[in-house]
Amino acid sequence: MRAQSGFTVADPDGRYRLEVDVEQRARHWIAIERSEIKAGDLVSAEAGGLPIYRVIALEDQRTSLREEQSGRDHVAPLSALHWKFAS
Repeated sequence: MRAQSGFTVADPDGRYRLEVDVEQRARHWIAIERSEIKAGDLVSAEAGGLPIYRVIALEDQRTSLREEQSGRDHVAPLSALHWKFAS
């Protein structure tokens, strides 16, 4: 993704890198209730934070996630996710 007006975010180890369009990202991350998360959503523990995950599946209080930057799969408790990208 090429940011038109923004900056690049990277962690100290260089594992995650994302170019951020400040105006677009700031408007589209919303705080969520756990019941609002569904398969296909982009979510994060931090608003606009890294890493960003795509929800693959939900079961009980656990989520199967795919990291958008690396493509790696993860399992996380639903309670760890606080933000959703609202398209």
